[in-house]
Amino acid sequence: MREICIRRPWFEDVIDAAEGGPLQFAVGVDDDGDPVVCDLAEAGHLLIGGATGFEKTALLRNMVLSFAKRAAPEEVRLVVIEQKRIDFASFDGLPHLYVPVITDAIKAANALSWCEKEMWRRKSLLAKAGVDDLDAFNRLTMNRQMKLPRIVVVIDELADLMMSKSRGTGLSICRISQQGHAVGIHLVLATQHVSPKVITGLIRANVRTRVSFAVASESDSRLILDRPGAEQLWMHGEMLLLGPCGREPSHLQVCFASEEQVRDAVEVARGLYEPDPHPEVAKWLYDPDPHPEVTRRINDLPSVYLLSRSAGMVAAWEDAFEDADNVIAVHGEFARFMDEHPEVDCVVSPANSYGIMDGGYDHAITNYFGHDLMDAVQQKIAHEWLGEQPVGTSISVEHAGMTLIHSPAMRVPSAFVAPMAVYHCMRTALIEAMRCRVETMVVPAFGAGIGMLPFDVVADLMAAAYFQVANPPSKLNWSYATSRQLPDMDR
Repeated sequence: MREICIRRPWFEDVIDAAEGGPLQFAVGVDDDGDPVVCDLAEAGHLLIGGATGFEKTALLRNMVLSFAKRAAPEEVRLVVIEQKRIDFASFDGLPHLYVPVITDAIKAANALSWCEKEMWRRKSLLAKAGVDDLDAFNRLTMNRQMKLPRIVVVIDELADLMMSKSRGTGLSICRISQQGHAVGIHLVLATQHVSPKVITGLIRANVRTRVSFAVASESDSRLILDRPGAEQLWMHGEMLLLGPCGREPSHLQVCFASEEQVRDAVEVARGLYEPDPHPEVAKWLYDPDPHPEVTRRINDLPSVYLLSRSAGMVAAWEDAFEDADNVIAVHGEFARFMDEHPEVDCVVSPANSYGIMDGGYDHAITNYFGHDLMDAVQQKIAHEWLGEQPVGTSISVEHAGMTLIHSPAMRVPSAFVAPMAVYHCMRTALIEAMRCRVETMVVPAFGAGIGMLPFDVVADLMAAAYFQVANPPSKLNWSYATSRQLPDMDR
């Protein structure tokens, strides 16, 4: 019986070939035994897929180790997300880490939200400087403290993270993959679950550099590399690397870094650089709050007109909002109401669960302000929510001197979801109005008039949302605003 003996290339033999920028990292060797390095700055983002036990984590560790040995923290900062809690434990204390290795799914989702926020901040800085990439911005910046480091977000096992908190995580990953490269934010996504639900079309479209280790089938290979081949791999560490240009993938063998090499590199880095954790990232893990200005109480809420063509809905509102002095229920048509109330500077549109303005109230809005308003809303949804805005969220659009707050509420599938949608549409609409600093808003009945819920239930849910926004238990943060829990209806 014969055994095949494979000589694993060592990390030190490969990393010596890296002579370029700080984001070059050791990959392995090719079929001729020549060392191969990859530059993440050129790749933009990286997707790694393959079955369990074929050394995906070894490649990720090589990457982090390369940055630790070759780059200063002022050049490259890291956010490492690893829920298995063992593979990256040796890197804790590395000065390049913005925060310790993240092992909790909620903190991971919050960290991705911070990265997205940082991406928009950097885009604003680059626009003001009149440049279109991070290197050009740093060359213009004379103050060393103002230079922006590249941020590499390493996610080991993407599937577990997306299943834990799928909606917000998936959106953040897609947005960063679309626009993060130019501002120096790079994603490295690794998964053993090769599925279209994990490796989505948007991820594949925006992450062009990909690595596949051994997979079970040709379809899995096509999902990662857009071509067959990875199903024929069988050795540990054997992989196919597809570059951003999309040419034929390279057949490589991943290099190996021992635990002792990792510990030594971390100790050397700690001796060379002072720890410099990012306080905002650490705070964001526990208290994500992209709208910190929304902390006002009942006296600062905008004046609210509740408008309905149903006298029964108006009567239910009057009972539910009896204790709110700045809320007025009005019976009438939208166009006539707007002509009679020129002080209104904000209109809330309920729409349906796909964000399309196709209800009777929505038609009244578009007829009054013009059909260009619908196009502006759909462009906003395409940008903010990648085409389908979830029920119970709100966005704002400025159009013709008016703020439109768009809150999909209809076409909900069950009696439980219907109250949740009504409550959250009202609450997020109020929070968005406070963020936009509107003075007077008109709100329709969410979910009434189409057989979803009785008038009194709708009125009580809307009132519960109003009073909870008016008197929150603490400051209104984004997690609080998008909670999927229904309120206690006993006020």
